[in-house]
Amino acid sequence: MAVMKLNPIGIIGGIILIVSPFLAWISVFFINISLLDMALSGDMVSILILILLIVGGIIALFKGLIGGIIGLVGVLIFTAFSLAQGAPISVFGLGYYLGWVGSIISIASIFFKPRVTPTSPPSPPPPPP
Repeated sequence: MAVMKLNPIGIIGGIILIVSPFLAWISVFFINISLLDMALSGDMVSILILILLIVGGIIALFKGLIGGIIGLVGVLIFTAFSLAQGAPISVFGLGYYLGWVGSIISIASIFFKPRVTPTSPPSPPPPPP
């Protein structure tokens, strides 16, 4: 029997996805607005994106590909809505770019195969007296 180790690449991508909503997603001059700030203001699209990133990050800790795709959907929705409202890419902040990075790392974790640790078979019972 073999014990499967967690994929450290997926874990790193998942942590980045979970942290990204708390950093600046919009940055204009000295004003930084996080995705969490936008969600707390009641913006339903931001709430959806926040949920997708957090859930995607948690899932990426265990299943990098699936979590990365969920996070990627969230970042793509944010990008589409922001550009549709006329926001230039130059106002996107660090959290936005980390959302992309976390998604890509999580998806790329499928190319990393964690080592399987072999376990020794149980020792046979002692012979009867």
